[in-house]
Amino acid sequence: MAKSGKSSKYSVLCVAVALGCSLFGILLGVSLNLNSHDVLASYRSSMTTLEQNNEMLSDMEDAEWTRLCNFALEKKDSLLFCEVSDLSDASVIYHYLDSLRAAFILYVDGEPNEQLHRLDAVSESTYFMMDQGNARELRARLQQYQDHLNSYVGEDTAYVVDFRLQDQNLYGDKTSWEDYHFANAMSVEVVNQLDLIEQQLRMADISVFKYVAGERWKKKIVND
Repeated sequence: MAKSGKSSKYSVLCVAVALGCSLFGILLGVSLNLNSHDVLASYRSSMTTLEQNNEMLSDMEDAEWTRLCNFALEKKDSLLFCEVSDLSDASVIYHYLDSLRAAFILYVDGEPNEQLHRLDAVSESTYFMMDQGNARELRARLQQYQDHLNSYVGEDTAYVVDFRLQDQNLYGDKTSWEDYHFANAMSVEVVNQLDLIEQQLRMADISVFKYVAGERWKKKIVND
């Protein structure tokens, strides 16, 4: 079991490194003033990487959740059953993100697509995310889910969840989280940001699942 835990942590680390390299490529392209075709190609590559990472993280999350369920069943731990059931409410935030992503693509492309076609749309992105209040609602839902997860870890700093929803200081000026991530962004940036948020959620879920299982295991050792 310990080997499996190390493997999971290593996989999550690899995901983070892969994502970092992908986003670094985008920033490098912008800093070198590459033409819009090259920048959009970098964003498209990043979008593909994020989608693949989220599929892998979803499998890892399901495995951790199943392990937690089996542990509760094996130990006949009714309290843990309740916690597992409560943690399964995570599906609500993912349904919301999927719906938001699909609605955004529909608004930008004018038709329902799994993949975004108009990558460089800006005015549509700003209107949908900012003027219609979707970015504000997204922030509120993420804050609510962050609080939900942190109710399980308490003050354990090793597992505390922080989605970094605070307002940002940009060049000495205070900028809202919504403006920082979505104002005047290209449509492909918005999709990438939504996929990145999903990745953060899944990594946080995996971390909390491990924490809950670990706490229950420690209590079992003490009780035995």
